[in-house]
Amino acid sequence: TYVDLNTITSETQKLKVPFEAIWIIGRTRGSFASMAQVYPAFERLDFDVEDCLRRAPRSPEFLVPEGRSKSTEFTDLGALYLPIP
Repeated sequence: TYVDLNTITSETQKLKVPFEAIWIIGRTRGSFASMAQVYPAFERLDFDVEDCLRRAPRSPEFLVPEGRSKSTEFTDLGALYLPIP
């Protein structure tokens, strides 16, 4: 499915948006992906996910098994980032 980012950006500019920014992330072909900020201004970044993960420094896992529990407390697991060039 084709997404027309120009139309989405122009239509979003007309709305009252309760967020600081709106981003769309999608896969374009193979291991390539695109990130586009459509609000408050248009900005696009194309990247190869496989290449970014290969070049990224080894980092601790961000999915940490906590075990099963009935607790409703949140646990801070640290910062999460996407390895974007």
